[in-house]
Amino acid sequence: MRCYIQFSRACLQFRGPNKPMACAVHLLVLFTLIQLYSVAAYSSHDYPHGHGNTIAASFCHPDQAAALLQLKQSFIFDYSTTTLPSWQSGRDCCLWKGVSCDDGVPGDGHVIALDLGGCGLYSYGFHAALFNLTSLRYLDISMNNFGGSRIQAAGFERLSRLTHLNLSHSGLHGQIPMAIGKLTSLITLDLSSQYTIISPEPLLGGHNNLLLREPSFETLVANLTDLRELYLDAVDISTSGKEWGSGLDESAPLLQVLSMAWCGVHGPIHSSLSSLQYLTVINLEHNSISGVVPEFFADYLNLSLLQLGYNNFSGWFPEKIFQLKNIRVLDVSGNNDLFGHLPEFPNGTSLETLNLYYTDFSAIKLSSLSSLMSLRELGFDAGSISMEPTDLLFDKFNSLLNLQLSFARFSGELEPFLLGIISLKNLTSLGLSGFHSSKIMPPMIGNLTNLINLEITFCHFSGQIPPSIGNLYKLTSLKILGCTFSGTMPSSISNLTKLRSLEIAYSELAGPIITNIGYLSKLMVLVLADCKFSGSIPSTIVNLTHLTYVDLSHNDLRERSYLLQADCRLEATERRPSALHRNSIVFLLSSPTCLLLFSPLRSLLSHNSAPPLHLYHSRQL
Repeated sequence: MRCYIQFSRACLQFRGPNKPMACAVHLLVLFTLIQLYSVAAYSSHDYPHGHGNTIAASFCHPDQAAALLQLKQSFIFDYSTTTLPSWQSGRDCCLWKGVSCDDGVPGDGHVIALDLGGCGLYSYGFHAALFNLTSLRYLDISMNNFGGSRIQAAGFERLSRLTHLNLSHSGLHGQIPMAIGKLTSLITLDLSSQYTIISPEPLLGGHNNLLLREPSFETLVANLTDLRELYLDAVDISTSGKEWGSGLDESAPLLQVLSMAWCGVHGPIHSSLSSLQYLTVINLEHNSISGVVPEFFADYLNLSLLQLGYNNFSGWFPEKIFQLKNIRVLDVSGNNDLFGHLPEFPNGTSLETLNLYYTDFSAIKLSSLSSLMSLRELGFDAGSISMEPTDLLFDKFNSLLNLQLSFARFSGELEPFLLGIISLKNLTSLGLSGFHSSKIMPPMIGNLTNLINLEITFCHFSGQIPPSIGNLYKLTSLKILGCTFSGTMPSSISNLTKLRSLEIAYSELAGPIITNIGYLSKLMVLVLADCKFSGSIPSTIVNLTHLTYVDLSHNDLRERSYLLQADCRLEATERRPSALHRNSIVFLLSSPTCLLLFSPLRSLLSHNSAPPLHLYHSRQL
């Protein structure tokens, strides 16, 4: 029997060999299948992170759902980006946000991946229910805040199938337990913390304050033989001594990423690292590593990123490293006793970042950099240039986004440099240091309207900070330190409403702090120290409710009573912390001036002409 549907302008017609009822039954089955397919497609689209094959039956094992619900109950959602609304009792947990399950029979699915990274959740520690998810292979709970709690000594060893573990920037504190070193299937381990408090966007989570004593760094990684990526930035490893890298070639022979910035490691690079031939990323900046940069770094044929900035390296920098085929980022800045020459770069070189800032490199020919068509970040000392500044062709560097220049050892004509810099309209970050000129700072600095970060340190300009600086409306960080600017603080700074950090210190600026500083409502750091500011602290400062650090010390400021002390106590004692900000602390001045600031706060308001300004924690009242 053959049934088919014929569409016409008039109607939908059924045709068949004298059996219209049979045709109707077949068509009913067809429409039912279409509807079921639509339901399944909708379900898969509605829960893109889930199992994807479930229509009616639940794949989630009841114990797994119970553990996840216990975990959810341990979170505080006041400042999170989600409340995990899909995590509801009676729903298939394999379809919940951030949850993935293995393939199994309905009712027996086990959670193999849990991704809650960047959710901004708050908790007072890891709930024990987390360790009941023993089938986990992927766990990312980074960029949340666990309230300064310690990682439990026991628990993680139960997650023996883990291949990826990310606890970065999660407000964790104390010793990293050996339980993590027992996760022998790990491919990626990230316990790092971002080591800057300023970011173009607000940071979720909390700063980790982790350390490796016992177990030591060597003990932690001893059995992680499958490890490919290791991120321990800002973990205190200072007690490992000069042998911190020894044995890493045997414990993690397949390592591709080694990121250990701000770890307090010291001593030379251990020779055993030469065996790690798969390394693509080496980040060891901001440590106390000494000695020469090893020649064997040039043998890492897949190396794409080498960051050795702000250590104590000395001697000749191996020129072959510049010529690595895959190198994209090369930063050796801040190593004052490191010297060398730049080679001629061939066309097609993939270098994107070259930072020789505060090094002793010499005979740099800027013309040799013009072939670096991918170059986005450049830093060097102007005194290292082997040509006259009048020969500078800044128009060849229009692709630059980040430029850092030091003029401490430069004795030539400065104006061509400054004019060339101002022509780089695509710059998003500019740092100038050691610039000595008897002239005013050109107002044209206000033309660099794409700047996000501007840092001017130890520069000698006459006159005021140009008001045109208020045109840089994209700035999130402005730092002017140790400069000879005089006059008053430009009121146009209040136009910079995206600022998260404002630092002006060790200058001749005088007069009052601008009253409309309260417009800078996104400020996290405010430093106006060691200047000649006078008058009252503006009352509008209490509008800056994102502040985490304040320093107004060593000025001629005097206190001003614009809030009653009783009102301050009311803020401290009668408002719940959740009505302010997470981890909020109210500090009171002995005046009756009250600043509403937030932890972790170090507020330095002493050494002004007024009576000493003592700070009190609200719990002391």
